[in-house]
Amino acid sequence: MKKKKLTPVELALARAEKKRAEEQQQLVQPVPEEMIDDDSIKGFGDLIKKGTQLLGIKQCDACKERQAKLNKMFPFIKRAKPLNDDDIKFLKRIRHANTIGAEDRNEIFYLSNRTFGVRLTPCQCPSTIIQLREKLWNLYLAEYSQNIDEI
Repeated sequence: MKKKKLTPVELALARAEKKRAEEQQQLVQPVPEEMIDDDSIKGFGDLIKKGTQLLGIKQCDACKERQAKLNKMFPFIKRAKPLNDDDIKFLKRIRHANTIGAEDRNEIFYLSNRTFGVRLTPCQCPSTIIQLREKLWNLYLAEYSQNIDEI
């Protein structure tokens, strides 16, 4: 069987396709372990920085400012730490409470800080306390409650 002779255009297209395939293969490189440190990514700005680093783009001062702004605008929420039995008993006790005393308010803030990895300062603002109580309760429902009837 005789090979068909390629025209100059077909030959150029074949070479270009071969070159593109080689370049694409060079781009697919394993990511270095130090670049897969999940704890170092605090927000969207850090994610973009990692992506541009992988592409070999160096970070300038404007990039650093943009990174900080994007991290502030779009922070990543850390996975909640597990609640223990005492935490669950506490949440069940205060779930429908009309008034929450100072000790329980402080416990809500402590539990929120520990569970969600934040640093909230205790306050007496009712809406903040109710929001935190609801957030903790929703975590309990989502992660721990097997039987809704027991609530």
